[in-house]
Amino acid sequence: MALIRQVGNRKKLHADFNSVPEVFRVIEKLEWKPQNGKSSDDRSRSGGGFHTFGSLDEAIETFRYKPETLVKFNQNDEKLVREDSVGKEVRFDITGDYLDIDRYLEGTPEVFGNAVMGNPKNIFCTINLLTSYVHWTEPEYVLEKERRIMRLVDWLEQQQVRCQIVATLDSECLNYSVIVKEFADPFDINHLAVVSHPDWLRRVLFLIKEQSPTWEWGYGSSLEYDKRMLRYTPKPEDGLYVYVGGYIPHEGNDLEALNKEFDALEDQIERMIEEGGTYNEVPFVIAGNSIKGW
Repeated sequence: MALIRQVGNRKKLHADFNSVPEVFRVIEKLEWKPQNGKSSDDRSRSGGGFHTFGSLDEAIETFRYKPETLVKFNQNDEKLVREDSVGKEVRFDITGDYLDIDRYLEGTPEVFGNAVMGNPKNIFCTINLLTSYVHWTEPEYVLEKERRIMRLVDWLEQQQVRCQIVATLDSECLNYSVIVKEFADPFDINHLAVVSHPDWLRRVLFLIKEQSPTWEWGYGSSLEYDKRMLRYTPKPEDGLYVYVGGYIPHEGNDLEALNKEFDALEDQIERMIEEGGTYNEVPFVIAGNSIKGW
């Protein structure tokens, strides 16, 4: 069940959802409509926003009933391997998984074979996804980020690294979270595509913000939350911990810089798994320009 409450002296809205579909059920049940600034249903397409749909209704219709149309990304085919996982390559030693008779008859000291370099086992990954952006962020920047997030999770899940994904933001008028996936859940890439999309913030989350008693023109900032989460100390139960933040985009909405960050993130994860790591004491992050003097 979703948890909708007002917290603090000024009654800021807090909304916690157990799934992506639940967000739309709650909007429908509580009959939330555009109010206050009504930017959630802005149809003017005039500056200051990164909409891709023409209206709130169009966005929600797509998110609920045609999310597969949002799934566009290039897969990462790089294999994740670690030496303590059963695989196809064999390393020989004086002890091991099985006896190689031919090597024994040849008098070779290392007669036991060990299967190595297989898919990683019993590795988990927690991904905290900030779904808030400063107002000058361009649509294509957010869409490219969406494609890279989908590529990252698809890559991990395809190779048995089980992920849990939480989408979050915290601003002056809303603190929210939605569980996109828990470790044991089957991976539905459509849900990830929805919460990563530009109009998830500009349409759906703006609609929720408009219900808050602490609504302010400009819909609040998540910059301080972004900086705080960049300093989060991961716990062993998080597994590999990834924070996909970046409230402030790379200067000039630089797609090349964004992709370099994601490439480096994939390299970090690959090296850690190869070396047998199961959790990182410092988060792996996508930061954009959020830590550079803002």
